[in-house]
Amino acid sequence: MDYSGVSFPVQIKDIAKIETQNSINISIFGYESKSFYPIRVSNEKYDHHMELLYITDKEKSISHYVYIGNFNRLMHNFTNHKETKHFVCIVYIVFLQKIS
Repeated sequence: MDYSGVSFPVQIKDIAKIETQNSINISIFGYESKSFYPIRVSNEKYDHHMELLYITDKEKSISHYVYIGNFNRLMHNFTNHKETKHFVCIVYIVFLQKIS
């Protein structure tokens, strides 16, 4: 990954630059009160994609990105609709509607 021109720790506003430099879609999600929510959904159309979970500890003033290796499996663990097989499509549509 090319991080040239990006300062660390990486801020969410710098993700677009990382996407462009590496030709990858990067979407970021948060987790609070037993539910996931979108922080940033990529608008790019690259072949490769990455989903990250952004976790924070407000008491210690720290934050960290965690790579979500299998978004479909993660959503399967947090949904009541276990019989549905295409969680990624369903989840992104719901997230996009909440953002709009």
